[in-house]
Amino acid sequence: MSRLVSIFLACAAVTIVGICPTDLRAVMQESSEPARLSPLWPGAEIWELALLPRVRAELGLDADQIEKLDELLKPLLAYSAEKTEESSSWIPSIRLPAEERARVKQALRRLLSGGQWYRLNQLRRQSLRIGILVDPEVSKALQLTPEQTQSIRRIITLARARTQTLLVDQPSNVSMDELPETTRQEIEWLWYDASRQSRETLSEEQRLLLEDMLGDHFLF
Repeated sequence: MSRLVSIFLACAAVTIVGICPTDLRAVMQESSEPARLSPLWPGAEIWELALLPRVRAELGLDADQIEKLDELLKPLLAYSAEKTEESSSWIPSIRLPAEERARVKQALRRLLSGGQWYRLNQLRRQSLRIGILVDPEVSKALQLTPEQTQSIRRIITLARARTQTLLVDQPSNVSMDELPETTRQEIEWLWYDASRQSRETLSEEQRLLLEDMLGDHFLF
């Protein structure tokens, strides 16, 4: 089984309205265990991934880099905490002003080595799960045809609709961990199949290129 297949089978899902992502601030408290991110987590901005202890370990950040990184991200966490009081969800990358996101990305790029930045970008792409195929950067690199893009979007839209049907009797803010076991399994299988269908729209050349863009599979 190729790395691409392994990644798709392990992470085959995108954001579904009605299922909440894990709070990354809580994840920051976990230093050794994998982050318990929902299978339906929508992916992350570069700086959000840099909050995760396991990602920092994967990048091999030294003490000086970690100190500077914490200082860089401190204002963003404060901003996100303030905005959290106005909403029940916590999706800081969406709430941060575009100029601030760009500034942080540039500062993060200067802080990391070339290899660390390259790997962090691979992890960002992995965090998108099936949504990677509709990511503008990736779809451009893969040179997806309009027909491929349309097929992939149709697969994702159908999976979303079927998932929402499964959630019709669930609270609006339910998390994956709170779903009944049978419902959770149905949703995971649904997105497993959607992932397989999406992958089958790619040519062999596109699959190999995507493997390089993803790198070794990482357990978030």
